[in-house]
Amino acid sequence: MLKQFFKCIVLASLLISCSDGSKDSTFGSSNVGKEQFAGYGTKLDILWVIDNSVDTKNKKAQIADKMDSFFSKIVTLGLDFHVAAITTDSAAQNELGHFIGNPNILDRETWNLQSAFSQLVQPIENIVTVNTGFDAILSALSWEKLMTVNKNFLREDALLVVIFVSDKEDASVSDLQEVEATLNRLKPSDKKQGWIFHSISPNEAGCGKSIATKVKQLAIISNGINSDYCDSTESSLLNIRDASIEVVTEIPLLVSTNVDTVSIAVNSVLVPRDVNNGWSYYAANHSIRFYGSAVPAADTIIKLTQSPR
Repeated sequence: MLKQFFKCIVLASLLISCSDGSKDSTFGSSNVGKEQFAGYGTKLDILWVIDNSVDTKNKKAQIADKMDSFFSKIVTLGLDFHVAAITTDSAAQNELGHFIGNPNILDRETWNLQSAFSQLVQPIENIVTVNTGFDAILSALSWEKLMTVNKNFLREDALLVVIFVSDKEDASVSDLQEVEATLNRLKPSDKKQGWIFHSISPNEAGCGKSIATKVKQLAIISNGINSDYCDSTESSLLNIRDASIEVVTEIPLLVSTNVDTVSIAVNSVLVPRDVNNGWSYYAANHSIRFYGSAVPAADTIIKLTQSPR
């Protein structure tokens, strides 16, 4: 049976607690000789921010066509996902930030997921040329919306993944600092799962309408993926998917842990320390991340061992 939120990780020699997957779930050098459990996330709440101007028609069609590339690994790993979408259209202010589609939240149980996702990322187009994606994000994630029209999307124990798709810079009244502050308030980095922002938007002149400097900055702040609007759509989706999975399955370590003495086994098979298909130490968070084919499924038993120094 797939676990809804945390993977149980058997830690040979040292972990401090079995938790619900929060950042407090750490592996370290305390409690030497004891075998305990720790949790880490398997939930993703994915919010697509879609530029619904006519100019982006081809890119949205490509995203819909490559949806299997995005979802296949997420489904195979048994991750628990919510998917919703909003548009950057400010023409109808009373609907700004409303989730689109029917159903407007997709998950593992959604019938005909491919068709439903295609509908979300290819909303009705308009001739509006102003991108107000930041305003739409703030509206969508406001308390009012989350308790009414957008309810049942955001979960406390899920990583919030925001994917911004546009061929132009954001022209919202709200600035990126407001968006960052809202995301930090909803998903603080030291509590359970945080947030990550990805961008598929112009990096340079000649690709799209204008360079999306502010949008790109949000991705940089969260260590998300910045894909150029003119890059291969499939490649962009794979990079975004993999980066999100790496973050949600991350295992924090105690400050006292000497990572050079740690070994990891998945179902009794030793996992190499390798950034392509193995695990690696992520210094920014003092944590362990899994990559490529080494990312464990939701029902996997992982054994971490710290050898004596």
